[in-house]
Amino acid sequence: MAREEDTTFETKSNLTFEATRFENGRKFHCEAANEVTLETKDQPMHATRELEIWYPPIVRVEPRNITVIEGAKLLLKCEYESNPSSLKSVIWYRNGERVPVQNTSHYEGGTTDQHSLIILDANGGDMGNYTCVLGNAVGNGSSEESIDVNVLFKPQVRLTMSSPSPILETDHKNVTLTCEVVSGNPPILDEVIWFLDGEVLKHLPECNDTEGEENLCNEVDPSMLLLQDTTKSFHGNYSCKGKNYAGWGNVSAKTELVVNYPPGPAKLTYSPWRVVKGKSLVLSCSIKERGRPEAH
Repeated sequence: MAREEDTTFETKSNLTFEATRFENGRKFHCEAANEVTLETKDQPMHATRELEIWYPPIVRVEPRNITVIEGAKLLLKCEYESNPSSLKSVIWYRNGERVPVQNTSHYEGGTTDQHSLIILDANGGDMGNYTCVLGNAVGNGSSEESIDVNVLFKPQVRLTMSSPSPILETDHKNVTLTCEVVSGNPPILDEVIWFLDGEVLKHLPECNDTEGEENLCNEVDPSMLLLQDTTKSFHGNYSCKGKNYAGWGNVSAKTELVVNYPPGPAKLTYSPWRVVKGKSLVLSCSIKERGRPEAH
């Protein structure tokens, strides 16, 4: 309270607090009364002031989780609240690394005009955790949560054999072929087609729609094919292709299984059929099955 020269008093009352974004737009009222206004029953003097609080963006992203098949279009939303509302910067991160939104052949948005991010033709490289950082005249704000993007894509496979080639038919070996996933999401094969010399050998699992066989079918691992008691008829080039939730992948490179076997029974012939002492005789040894490698 301060006394003025005209014997009146000037009274000041201060309200001090730490302003937050929650006070933005709130109206504060101040009223003043003294003995005179109370005696005369006059209305107190009053004043109103609306606060404007500037604060950096409060950012939220959605959806929290999204799973798509490769080739799909993705929309990652980045919504915010701030004052001032105009943005100076928009940055998207995937697994902590900045997303190159300038690659407009793969991305749309991620700018101050369109802060949400659209991924065109999604592929396995787009999988990860996405966050959004927005900036205004006050500062930057980052989303506390992230978007987990999962992209399902078709399997790429290779064929492996349990026994090194060549093998001997006389050993009566069992050989297990494995259709191994090199890349794919999910990395589990639901179906596998096996090929021998380019022709379909087996489509696994082999299931009908009957209830009993369906349960048995679920126990079959289609990524493995057992060749029992391997004979010369198993010789050839094997390949496979697999299917997961995203669809069928490409056929693997061919892997040769060489099965060696001995030659068949020999047959001895001679001519002429009547042998004369002192004359020439031609003996011939022939075999119908020359074996592998071929007999000489």
